[in-house]
This record gives sequence, structure tokens and C-alpha cells, in this order.
Amino acid sequence: MNQKNCKLVELSAELKDDFCELAAEGAAANETPYKNWDGDFEDYLARMRVLAKGENLPADAVPSHTYFLMCEGKIIGRSQLRRKLNAEFEIKYGHISADVRPSERKKGFGTLILILTLEKAKELGLKRLLVTCKANNTASAKIIEKCGGVFDKQVIHEETGMLFSHYWIEL
Repeated sequence: MNQKNCKLVELSAELKDDFCELAAEGAAANETPYKNWDGDFEDYLARMRVLAKGENLPADAVPSHTYFLMCEGKIIGRSQLRRKLNAEFEIKYGHISADVRPSERKKGFGTLILILTLEKAKELGLKRLLVTCKANNTASAKIIEKCGGVFDKQVIHEETGMLFSHYWIEL
């Protein structure tokens, strides 16, 4: 697949079938963003629009934009760009989360989705971004570093006991 034909798009009704395929693949692999996928696309789309608007958010949410990496008409992955962080997001997720569907990993799409999401962050006027990964996720750490991430520290999430690596990217 030619990565030059890839772009980030926001979710729309036209992408329902492809998104549901992505979510099903992610749920089958027990991937965090899709663990609780219930098949209700319209509800998911509505929640993404609320987060993007940043108004009347649930107490545990922060303003964020969700993008999907489209390559040659297929959704390859997803990224979430948070404009603000709360305590939970600061420890576990940072400003950017990204994932690539299991069947498309180890093909360079992780780096591409982070690069393109950083471009979206620039467009939103963000200057300095916290990007995190689980401390044992060497593949994500390499991607973050390749995209300009500078290691800052490791943080233990008190509730889960999981260790996260924190990186900063200056735009």
C-alpha cells in the first residue's frame, strides 16, 4: 500500500462499514479503544462530535479530535488529539493516542499516523505535546522518538500499577 495516498479524515456516516470492520478487528484483538465496542456506530459518531466540540463533556472526558488514517479507501488506524489534559489523560494517554489495526502493523503506519496527527496539532495552535506509551511498548517508544519525542520520565498509574513512559514533542 502506498503511504503517499494516505490522509487523516474525521469520521463520517460514509465510513460506517469500514469503521465497523476496524472496530471489530480491534475488539477481537482486545485493543483498548475497541474493547467495549457494541456495534452502535451512530452513538460512537455522536460521542466523537461532542468531544471535538468540547462542550457539555462527560466529567471524565477532555476536548479532543479523533482522526482516521485512510489509505487507498481503507481505514488503517485511528488517532486522538486532545487539546487539554486532565490528571488521568496526563498519566496514561497524553495529547495524542494512536493505534493501527492489527493486520496493518509493522508497515510504517504508526509513524505516519503520528506525523499527520502532529500536523493537525500545529493547525490547532498547539506548541508542546505530551505523548505517552506503556513502558514495555518498545515499538511505540521508537515511533515517538522518531517523530521528535524527547523522553522525560516514567510514571506509575496508581490505580492499575502500569508504568508509562512520557515524551515531549515541541512543534
